[in-house]
Amino acid sequence: MEPMPYIVRQRFLSHKCALNEVEDYHIKGVDNLNDPKPLSWQEAIVNPLILDMSYSNQIHLNLDYTKGFMTYSSPNLQEKSVHDNLTDKFIQAITDYVICDKWSSYHEINQTVFVGVMGKQKILLGDMPEILLRRILGNTISINEVRDIFKSVLKSIKDSEGELDIQSATYLFYSHVFLAPKDIYMAAMLKNILKACYSVLAFVGSPHFVPIQKYWIPPPEGINYTTATTIPKRIMNETDEDLIEKQAIFDVMLNTRAWADKYVINPFPYIEEDVTKIEKADMEYFKKTFFVNLKKYEAFRDKILENCKQKKLASEGAKEIPKIDRLTDFKSISNK
Repeated sequence: MEPMPYIVRQRFLSHKCALNEVEDYHIKGVDNLNDPKPLSWQEAIVNPLILDMSYSNQIHLNLDYTKGFMTYSSPNLQEKSVHDNLTDKFIQAITDYVICDKWSSYHEINQTVFVGVMGKQKILLGDMPEILLRRILGNTISINEVRDIFKSVLKSIKDSEGELDIQSATYLFYSHVFLAPKDIYMAAMLKNILKACYSVLAFVGSPHFVPIQKYWIPPPEGINYTTATTIPKRIMNETDEDLIEKQAIFDVMLNTRAWADKYVINPFPYIEEDVTKIEKADMEYFKKTFFVNLKKYEAFRDKILENCKQKKLASEGAKEIPKIDRLTDFKSISNK
C-alpha cells in the first residue's frame, strides 16, 4: 500500500504539536513534508492516534482516548455504545487518511488494512512511495531510453490488438525497470522490520513474490534500506525539459498522476528540492512544459488504443454479417 499520504499527514501533525509547544516536538524536526522516503520503518506504521488527531483536528493532549479510535478494540477501556458509534467513522478515517484513493489492485490487501488497523494490529504500509520510484527512475534512465521504452510499449499494445492496457504492458515487458526498485525496497523494508519483531505476515502483489525471495539475502550481504532508497545523481547533460518530459511519459505509462496528488507540495523536486527557490515564472514554465508533454504522449497512446478498438469492431462486424453474393443467399438468410 502507498504510504506517502499517511506519512505526510503524520509529519504535519508532528509539526502542529511542535507549534503548540508540546514536549519533545521541535519546529525544525520535520525538514520536508514531502521527503520521498520514510525516515524509518516506524514512520510507515498506521497509528490510530494519528487518525484520532486527523479526524478531530486536535493535538493528542486535547483528546479523550476512551472515546476515540485509539481504544476502539479495547472493550475494557471503551463503552460498547461508543464503540458501535465509532465503527463507520473509523472506516471513513482509514479511507480518508490512509488509503486516500490509493487503493491496491489486490482486494485482499485493502481488506487487510481495514481489519488490521481496527483490530489493534501493527499495520505497516510497505510499498515504495511513488514519488521515490519516479525520482530514482528519472535519474537512472536517459530521455532517449524512456522514449524508446514508450514506443516499445505502444507497439506491444498494437500487437496484442488492444488486449493489454498501457500500464499492464509496461509492467509486463519492463518489470526489470519499473518493478525491480519496488521489489528491492520491500525486501529491505521487511529486513528492517524483523529487527524489532519475531515474525511478520506480509501481503504483496503476486508479481513481487518471487523477486522478493530472490533479493532476500541475509546481512551483511544483499541489499539494505539505505541502498534501496538512494536517489542517484542527475544524469549529466540532461536539461530541465528532458527531466520533465520523462516524468510526463512515466505518468502516461504507469497511468498515475504522482506529482498532482494533494499531499505533493513541490511537483518538481527532481529539478529543485526547495520549492521556495523556484521562481514563479519558472514554475509556470515547468507546468506548461509538463502539460504539453503529457498531452502529446497521451495522444500517442489514445491513437493506438482507438485504432485497436476500430480493428476489433471491424473484425467482429465481419463475423456477424455474412457476405451476400446472390438473391438466393439473401432469401436463405432472411428465412433463418
